[in-house]
Amino acid sequence: MRRLLALLLLLLPLPATADDFSDAVAAYADADYEKAYQLWRPLAESGDAGAMFDLGVLYWEGQGIPRNRPLAIQWWQQAAQQDVAAAQYNLSLAHYLGEGVAQDTHKALSLARLAAQKEHDYAKRILPILEQDLATPTELSDARLTYSGAD
Repeated sequence: MRRLLALLLLLLPLPATADDFSDAVAAYADADYEKAYQLWRPLAESGDAGAMFDLGVLYWEGQGIPRNRPLAIQWWQQAAQQDVAAAQYNLSLAHYLGEGVAQDTHKALSLARLAAQKEHDYAKRILPILEQDLATPTELSDARLTYSGAD
């Protein structure tokens, strides 16, 4: 019975540690995107919002994995639901530009407001442009979807 219990305990997934996330950030900084993916994926699947955001970046850029913008959007949506400002900002731009999702300026503005309320620098800069409806896709084309290891 003890052997069975010990075996079951070994098979249970161990909770991810902050070290896993830090190691993934370091791997990303070293351009070892495959390693970053391997470390962030289980964290994201277990509900880590930061890892969800970072996986979205990897999928968006096609870093270490094939580019998959719809999957990037899905990860950012999950992170945004957990109040990750960088994910809200990225989704805002994606909706404004219609990249990876249908163009929706109302959703873009709403998401930019959420991110700006959390003091996200890029969102604070873009928000007045969106609010005044002066922006054109050409003006925003230089805006970057961002990687931010800390939010």
